[in-house]
Amino acid sequence: MFSTRRDLKVVVIGAGVAGLATALALKRQGAGVVVYEQAECPGPIGAGVLLNEPGLRALAEFGLRKDVERLGKQVYRLEGSSVTGKLLLDLDLASINASSLGVHRGALFQVLYEACHQAGVEICLGKSVSALSDIDNKRNLTVIADGSASQLRSVLTGQGGNEYKWGALWAAVPAPYWPFPDVLKQVYSGANKLIGFLPTGQADLVTVFWSVRLDMAEAAKTSLDWIEEAVRMAPFAEGLLRSLNSSDFVVARYRHAWAKVSRKLTDMGIVFIGDALHSMSPQLGQGANLALQEASCLARSVSDGDPIWTAQAALRDRARYYSRLSRLLSPWFQSDTPGVGAIRDSVAPLLGSIPAVRREMLRTFAGLKTGWLS
Repeated sequence: MFSTRRDLKVVVIGAGVAGLATALALKRQGAGVVVYEQAECPGPIGAGVLLNEPGLRALAEFGLRKDVERLGKQVYRLEGSSVTGKLLLDLDLASINASSLGVHRGALFQVLYEACHQAGVEICLGKSVSALSDIDNKRNLTVIADGSASQLRSVLTGQGGNEYKWGALWAAVPAPYWPFPDVLKQVYSGANKLIGFLPTGQADLVTVFWSVRLDMAEAAKTSLDWIEEAVRMAPFAEGLLRSLNSSDFVVARYRHAWAKVSRKLTDMGIVFIGDALHSMSPQLGQGANLALQEASCLARSVSDGDPIWTAQAALRDRARYYSRLSRLLSPWFQSDTPGVGAIRDSVAPLLGSIPAVRREMLRTFAGLKTGWLS
C-alpha cells in the first residue's frame, strides 16, 4: 500500500458532499489532496437533505457533527397522506430510538467546504475533467465524485445512467410558525402530484418540494401555476405557499445509475464514490448519508492499509439496497402511470399495519438497513 500517508497523492474529482468529505478525511491523515471542480462558483443543487445516524457518525469522525447539528433540525416522523386526508405513511422514528436531521444542503456544503480550506486542501475551481488524462498523473489515488451525471463513470465503466423523467422544484423559505417542526410531511394526489415539507433548521427554514415532470419544470418554475393545486392539497401551508416566488426555486433532476466498477480499476487506485457510484431518486433520502459513509470507509481503509476493494464491499450491499428500492418506489410517487396512485393509497396503510413490515420501513427510513434481509 503506502509506507506513510504522506506518500499518498490524491486527486478528488468533484466538490460535492462525497468529494469534500473524502478530501477532508484524507488530508487530515497527512495525504496530499487536490480537488478539481468544474464549477467556477461551486454550490449545492436542491434545498434540503435528511441525515440519519450513520451519516452523522461519519460527520463525527470528520469532527463536524456538532457544526452540522447546530444548523439542522431534528426530524422524528414521516407523515404521508392523500389529498383526501387519509394517512398513508406514519413512521415514528422515536419508536425505534432513532431520528433524522433535516439540514439545508447549502449549510452542509459550506461546513465541508470551509473545513477543507482550513485543513489545507487545494481546491481548483473551473476545472472540468472528462478523462483521467486531464489531471496530474503524479497520483496514486483518484477519487471520482463528480455526481449523478458523472462523465468519468460513462467513460470508465460504460454506465451513463438514465435520467428519470420526473424531478422536483425545491425552495427553502423561513417559516417561524410552522405547525410541524419535527415532521417530514408529504401530501399526494395520485402519483403525479406531490407536495412535501422538510424542516431544515437554520433560521426556521422549511424546504418545500413539488414533484414535476422535467419537460414541464422550467415552465412550472416560471409561472407557479401549480400553487393553487398545492394549496388545495396542503391548506395548512397556504400562507407559506402563497409567499413563494419563482426566484425561490431550483429544479432538481434525478438519475438512476449503478456503476459496475471492476476490481482492476480499484486496484489501479481509481475509486467511485457518492452519486458517481450510485445515483438515485430521493424517495428514501439516503444520498448524502451514503456519500458520507463511503468517504469515511475509504479514509479508514487507507489509514489501516486495507485493500480499498475489500473496504468498499462493506458498504456495497447497503448502497445497492437503497438504490434499488428508490428505483422501485419512484413510479408509485412520481409518475403519470394511470392507477398506481390508487393502488399505493390502498396498499401502503395495510403494509404499515403489519408489525414486521413496519419495523423494516422504519429502519429503512432511519438509514439503518444494510441489505434486503438485514
